[in-house]
Amino acid sequence: MEPERGKMIFESDHIHTDHHASHYGHHHHYSSKLAEFVVRSSGGLIKSNTQAAYFMFGFAVLFFVASFFFFYWSSGVSQEKVEVQIPEGKTLIRPYNAPPYLQ
Repeated sequence: MEPERGKMIFESDHIHTDHHASHYGHHHHYSSKLAEFVVRSSGGLIKSNTQAAYFMFGFAVLFFVASFFFFYWSSGVSQEKVEVQIPEGKTLIRPYNAPPYLQ
């Protein structure tokens, strides 16, 4: 096969590719076991692996947002200040890793 005049030929132009080989491109039929489980256990609401993937992604985002909500909500809770009256002659001792006590 002679190249056309002025046309550049690359080695990759002559490589035969098997188009029937399995690949993970756009038209693959690969699915995870988790996606198949979601489809089976959805009661007919989720009908394809793509819908299962979208559901799982949404579920992960929901838990991510909820975890941040609970994290910031729990850190913003302040405790009530309690006023303690110490009897005369006693001292309030506050150890580093223990509750305070009177001495």
